[in-house]
Amino acid sequence: MRIATGEETESLPGLGIASLVAANKYNRLRAMKFEDLLQSEPYRWPRKGDLPLKAAKRSKSAGPLATDAVSRTVFIMDGFMRAGEELADVALREPLRRHELVFPMLYCYRHAIETGLKWIVGQYGRQVGVTRPDLNHTHNLVDLWGDCLKIYEACGTKADNEANSAVGRAVKQFHNWDKAGIRFRYATSKHGGTVKFQYDHIDIENLKDVMTGIHNFFSGSDGWLNDIVNA
Repeated sequence: MRIATGEETESLPGLGIASLVAANKYNRLRAMKFEDLLQSEPYRWPRKGDLPLKAAKRSKSAGPLATDAVSRTVFIMDGFMRAGEELADVALREPLRRHELVFPMLYCYRHAIETGLKWIVGQYGRQVGVTRPDLNHTHNLVDLWGDCLKIYEACGTKADNEANSAVGRAVKQFHNWDKAGIRFRYATSKHGGTVKFQYDHIDIENLKDVMTGIHNFFSGSDGWLNDIVNA
């Protein structure tokens, strides 16, 4: 298999999944020092009384769960974007882990886009006559982006400016790859067939770079719309 990487083409080995998993495990063990093996903690196994979700008793391990909808929405929106970025960084740093990280990374980035679009529509649409009754239920990125464009235009920006056009293309591509927020989470469709994608490999560096721009776009749009709509 061959993929394009910039100006040149790079060959990728045709390894089966079993070989990839074995190679991944071997390289992790090879990276360990002998003293690490001697001092390793006992293998964690489920035990009586285990519950994954417990109230925190120590501040150093406490994960805050925002109680108001606005704060929680912002934390979810920014959190999924940050999670995608962190997974991209790990995948770039540790190539053998890319097979297990690429799909969670893509899902986090897609969900960050969806929640970003819903934030714009939910926060600023009503003031300019743009409403979507199914906002909390839809996963259609193209429809949500269309609502955002209406809001931007109502507030004085053109739909065809460079940033809007670039974000629109990215939104449409994510929508075409995963129309319902499912295809990055499961290997098969509802009908049992293996999900197919346009490419066998994606450029993770490019993905992270483009998504950084989209994150900045959403942040800038939020501030700009807040000043206009709530003036």
